[in-house]
Order: sequence, then structure tokens, then C-alpha cells
Amino acid sequence: MRTGPVMFRWLLWLACACAVLTFILYQLLKASPDPHRNAISIKSEYLPYRFHRPKEKRRIFSPMATSTQSSTVLTTELPFDAISFSPLFWRLVGERAINSTVVVSIVDSDYFSFAVNFYQFSIVKQDIRNFLAICLDDVVSQQLSARGIPCALVNVSLNIGSGASDYGAKSYYQKTNLKTYIMLELLRHKYSVLLTDLDVTLFRDPWPHFTCTECDLHFQMDRVLLNSGFVFARPTPGSIQLYSKAWQYYVQYNKAHDQAYINMAARELTQKKLVRIHELPRKTFACGVYYFQQDGRMFYNHPPCEQCIMAHNNYIGSVSAKIYRLRENLLWVENENHYYDDPQRRYLTFTADTVFHMDAVQIEMHNRALKNALYISQLLNRTLIVPHFRCCDCRLQRCDLPRHRCSLLSVLRLKTFDKYFRDEYREHSFLKHPLVPSSIHQSVSPFINVSSTNLSQVKHTLQAYAEYAVMNMSALYGQILYVNEQRWQRVSNAVECSDYEQWQEGIAN
Repeated sequence: MRTGPVMFRWLLWLACACAVLTFILYQLLKASPDPHRNAISIKSEYLPYRFHRPKEKRRIFSPMATSTQSSTVLTTELPFDAISFSPLFWRLVGERAINSTVVVSIVDSDYFSFAVNFYQFSIVKQDIRNFLAICLDDVVSQQLSARGIPCALVNVSLNIGSGASDYGAKSYYQKTNLKTYIMLELLRHKYSVLLTDLDVTLFRDPWPHFTCTECDLHFQMDRVLLNSGFVFARPTPGSIQLYSKAWQYYVQYNKAHDQAYINMAARELTQKKLVRIHELPRKTFACGVYYFQQDGRMFYNHPPCEQCIMAHNNYIGSVSAKIYRLRENLLWVENENHYYDDPQRRYLTFTADTVFHMDAVQIEMHNRALKNALYISQLLNRTLIVPHFRCCDCRLQRCDLPRHRCSLLSVLRLKTFDKYFRDEYREHSFLKHPLVPSSIHQSVSPFINVSSTNLSQVKHTLQAYAEYAVMNMSALYGQILYVNEQRWQRVSNAVECSDYEQWQEGIAN
């Protein structure tokens, strides 16, 4: 009997059958939206940048034209006490819209200063006349109205505490997902909407770049994912289905921010060819990693990005750090409490000339110099202008290039620092800001060499330069002989080490 060939044919048939079944099972798993798998990918998107750049690729998600299917009706229960849109809200939207198109940003009290800065620096400069700030609380609505910024109030009941806008907080998830619901309602009312976060900076008019007339939505891209904080959506069935599906995901899982659910919905609907999405080029619509970190813009918004339409100040872990980075890059013009133009305020700065190698000894040296300067500035009743720090590129063994200068973000955690010294320090770029009076930036003392760690001698040396608005002294790396234990403890508590992106340990790990 010829059992060998028969057995071989049976084994071959069995192997083919197993391969087909494995392929079918893989496709079924791939098609099903798994929130836990997606949550892992979303979280990794927000971990500190590890110098990885995905290949630059411009593409459209789906080859299909705009979907003609009807929008999905929400049947899920809202995870808020109440949310509604008054007739006044819709009247204000209609008044601001031009050709049924409106530019909106979502604002609450935590982001009031961002709203003012975004309106002055981006909306007014680009002559965008159909902008409307959508407010989540009555306080910020009144504040924006007093500044002449067009706004409308959404009636929403949220219990949001202090610091709720920092990434990772439960209230942060609530607020970001409210963007989804508000977008859904605007689209259902037949408005084309450019939704932009308030930490975006517009360098040019974005409208000429929404070029895909067959697409439902144009999204800014992060490193890999669609960014939910800068998107132009037309009121098509495809757009409505995407935001409806994303909202349903949030109500169902309630464990992530809006961008997670937007990407889950986009993946599902594009696989079914129900929505068409255009990805805006990363080089011109840049996220925070590409614009600030990879291109080395630590200060002065330099080198300039000639092709950039906008930059998104994301991939950074706290509101304090976001504001600081915009200020360092001269992208902040909000002058609250005369931050820039107080003619009576006096300043102290120092030069951190030692190379920062990121080892324990060098870190301690920089922290010591910073603590000493903070203590002395308090003693003299002056505001500290922090210096730039010298960071070494360990791969190239180059420490003398201008691009290796680091900002305060690379040294300490801004959220903790602001807890103790908010408004008592200024960024390194401060004197270059156009709002700083000439009586300040033209009154900088000669370099003051301070070598003693005896506070009485230090104070005596510096008092000789009291006439200058800005004292410029050398760094003190030794242990100063402080006399006020409480003041030194405050300084020590404020200086907490951090990496550049400022993530909390629980998020980064």
C-alpha cells in the first residue's frame, strides 16, 4: 500500500486548513474594537519622546468618497449630571459662522489664559472672523466677554477641581470628551467646524490647506495617531458617525481621553469605508515633539519654521509646563498682572556656564546654583530670570553648540516649582519679549563675579549694582550659608528633578 503519499496529502490539507482558519480568526480580531488594546497604544503615544520619527507619509484613510449613510442616534446615558445647549448658544454660533463654517475652542477656567493668548496671538493675527470660544463654566464666560472675546456658554454640570486640566486626571478625561459631544452637536446642526485646542499656535491662515474636497475630515497628526485637538470637519454623515461612535465609546468605557476614542472610531469606520479622513502633513501641521524637541526650539522660537502653518504645544505633561514653553519661545502675549511690563519690578539672573552631563553630580550642581539664586533673589526682593543650561549631546560628545542649551524644563518639574514660586521667576527669553519695557531690558548690570558663599558678603557685593533693573551675577555652585531656615526649605521643596516632557512618574512608567 502507498500510505506515504496519502499521508502527505492529508497533512498538507490539514496545514492549509489551519492557515485559513488562523487568517480568518486574525481578521475577526483585527476588526473588533478592543478598547484595552487601543488604550495601550494611546498611552504609549504620550510617553516621553525617545527620538523616534515615523516615516513621513501623507495618506487618506479610505479610498471611498463621503458616506451617504444616516447619522447614528445616541441612545447611551450621558456620564454628566446635565449638558444642554440653549437657544442663545445656537444664536451666537449662527452669528459667528461665515458660510455655515465656524472655528471653535473649548474653554474652562483652567485655560482662561490660554484662551486669551490664543485669541490675541493666532486668531487676531490671522484675521479669523468666525471664531467662537465655547465655555464650560460661567466664570470663564464672563472673563472672556470682558476681554471682548466672542464666546458662548454650554450648560454642563461638572465637578472639576484644581489642576484638573493636567494630563491623566479623571476630570481631564471628562473635559476632553466633551469636545466630542460639542462637535457632534455642531455637525448635526449643519455647521462645518474647525476645532482647535488652545495650546495651538497659528503662524499662517490654515484654510487654504484643507484641500481634500472629497474628505469628511482633515486631522492634524501626532507621531502616529490622529490628533483630536486640531480637526476640520464637514457636516457629512461620515463625520457625524465618527463623533457619534467616539462618544458612544466614551460612555461605554469612560477610561481615556477623547483622542483614544476618536482613533478607535476612525479605525472602525474607515475599515467599513464609512468615513474618509485626510491627514494633514506633519511638517507643516506640527505636533509638540516635532516642532519643539526634534527641531531644537528651546528658546526664541528659533530656528524659524518657514513652512509651518501651526504648532501644537502637546507632548508635555502639565499646564504650567505648557505655558512656560510658549513663553520661552516668545509665543505668549497674555500680560496678566503686568507679567511683562511692570516698570517697578527688579530682577536677578545668573549664568549657568557649567556643562550639564545629566549625571548625578552635574544635576546636583545645577540644582544648587538654582537654589542659591532663588534664595538670593528672595533676599534682595528681586524676581529671578532663570538662565539657559548647558546640556551635552552624549552621542556626539559635543557640549559647546548653541543647540545644546536647555531650558528649565530639562532641569525641574514646573508644576511643583509653580506651587512655590508662581510669578516670582521669569523664563530665560523674558528680556527679549517685545512687551518688556526698554527701561528693563536696557538696564542690565555688568557681569558680577560672586565667589563667596557668605550671604553677607554676597549681599554687599550685589548692592553696589542696585541701580540696575537686572543684576547679572555668576553662578554659585557651593553651599551658601543661609540664615533663614524657612526660606531655604521653601526653595528646596520647589526644586524637583524632571525630564523635559514633565510627565508624572505614574504616567511615564
